[in-house]
Amino acid sequence: MNQNQRAVITGGSRGIGLAIAETLAAHSYDVVITGRDASSLEETARSLSSPESRVYGAVADLAEPKGPETLVEQAAELLGGIDLLVNNAGVTLSCAVEESTLEQWETVMTVNA
Repeated sequence: MNQNQRAVITGGSRGIGLAIAETLAAHSYDVVITGRDASSLEETARSLSSPESRVYGAVADLAEPKGPETLVEQAAELLGGIDLLVNNAGVTLSCAVEESTLEQWETVMTVNA
């Protein structure tokens, strides 16, 4: 039976999230990386997986109302539970705050917080 710790990393297919996924996989964690681009997730998961560490990609849009709940359910099913969550996903405004719409601000807050 696999005794690895199990981690979920939002925004895990590039940047800081990818670096965290690489580090955890190198330390024998089983990992689910999430993002919105299925092909990037699949490619990244394949490149990080090894006999010592299983890495899966899971498409998740955290801006959707059920996104976080669906992600947790999917990751727990893939890993058999979750020991660590790295909330790395984030979005920014493409305009000054005072020029943003309420919808843009709510998306930023929903994903980042």
